[in-house]
Amino acid sequence: MFAPDINTTKNQLTTLFNEIRGVSAYSIGVQDTLIGTLPEEPNWIPAVRSEMKLLSKAGSNWILNYPNSWADILTSFANYGTDFAAFSEEIKKNIHNLSKNQIISLLSALSDELGNCASNTKKSLDALIGFENQFTSVFPALNASINSGWEELSEEEAEMVAIAEALTHLQDEIASLQSKIDSSSISGGKTFVQTNVKIAYSILTAAGEVAVPYLTIVTLAYTIGKTFYDIISDTDKINEDLIKIGNLQMKASEEAQAAAATKSIIQYLYNIEIQFLSLKKHGTGLMVMWKDEKSKIDEAINAINAGADPASFLDILTMSIANKNWGDLLKYTQQILNIQREYGPVVNLKTN
Repeated sequence: MFAPDINTTKNQLTTLFNEIRGVSAYSIGVQDTLIGTLPEEPNWIPAVRSEMKLLSKAGSNWILNYPNSWADILTSFANYGTDFAAFSEEIKKNIHNLSKNQIISLLSALSDELGNCASNTKKSLDALIGFENQFTSVFPALNASINSGWEELSEEEAEMVAIAEALTHLQDEIASLQSKIDSSSISGGKTFVQTNVKIAYSILTAAGEVAVPYLTIVTLAYTIGKTFYDIISDTDKINEDLIKIGNLQMKASEEAQAAAATKSIIQYLYNIEIQFLSLKKHGTGLMVMWKDEKSKIDEAINAINAGADPASFLDILTMSIANKNWGDLLKYTQQILNIQREYGPVVNLKTN
């Protein structure tokens, strides 16, 4: 049949949507993540602050430029779906009146458009993947700066590891409470609520008092039907994590608390590599799909040139089914482009 498996293609598009949304969330997060100034600041913190500015710039570039590439990937379905519908209608009406050369001409036009779709998808995917290096090129220097702080505080490694792990667990907990955005959610036209979640981490002094706020980590939460504030209000998990972090801080020096919190940024940012890996995998899957569809058309052209009767050619006989599939995919990509988004109230979480 002159159409791909509709469920596989929808799943690829949905995964791409979610990975692009994930990279966008990280990009907004790194732009808003702030590292404060300590009263007695260790030497490694200014370097970390400078490296975070580079990540912020990378995030800004992504937010500014990714929409065009993503739109080009989606509009390929509109372009080809429209062409295929016209071809299907022409064949349906005139299959017995068109000459073989006329049918081959129509098929060749589809083949050319499929080639364009594959080429445009590759170009757009390359543009999206190209942003990865802007993020990951900063990681080695950032990691080295943070590790230098840990080395100076090696006697408190256990305390720092415990705080960093607790902060990472808090971020994982926030992620787990978000709504799953799948193809049925998109097809159903559901409205998504986007919420900025700010984790404010302050340093506790030796006397157990709150000092100058040190770190603000920002992430985005996506929900359906409820705001993220409503969701966390119905669970004690987040509050339990915050209490645990505060208790762990009381066992560490001020500098160790700062080093542990900064280390958690690295764990948070490394997830972006996973997002880009998945984006590349499923984007490549779409590109292969376009090439496979072109191969089907080219094989039909070769068969007709070799003497096959177009009127009894199976892929031509099933044109109406293929046309429905392309119509469904066209509609689905339009639904992705037109997703309705609301903004929930900012959620502020404090570790102590």
